[in-house]
Amino acid sequence: LAGLQKASSLFKTSPTDGRKRVLIVVADGPLDDKDKYQTAMAELAGMQVQIFGVTVRPFTAQSPSDLTADADMQAIVSTPKAGHFVSIEIDSLRGSLDGICDPNAQWGGRASYPRVLH
Repeated sequence: LAGLQKASSLFKTSPTDGRKRVLIVVADGPLDDKDKYQTAMAELAGMQVQIFGVTVRPFTAQSPSDLTADADMQAIVSTPKAGHFVSIEIDSLRGSLDGICDPNAQWGGRASYPRVLH
């Protein structure tokens, strides 16, 4: 919860000069205080912040805790959920985030503006 509140306060003071606002939440287990997220989530939505979520697990097989973490994260990411959420093994984390600024990648298409060639 503290992280979402901090992000909200940072976005309140950041420039609004046409930049997209993106928040990436990374968790390695179920989220704490998820019943208290609504206020921070409403503030972020009001500032048009797109929230992406990554749950990281140690193995390919998902444990009950991993499944809970996935459900928690899907509850806070922007819509469409499939375009803003990924659950991955720790060894795959870097490869999944490499394209965050590439408009042709899964997340980059949502997080970056297409480049206009003059």
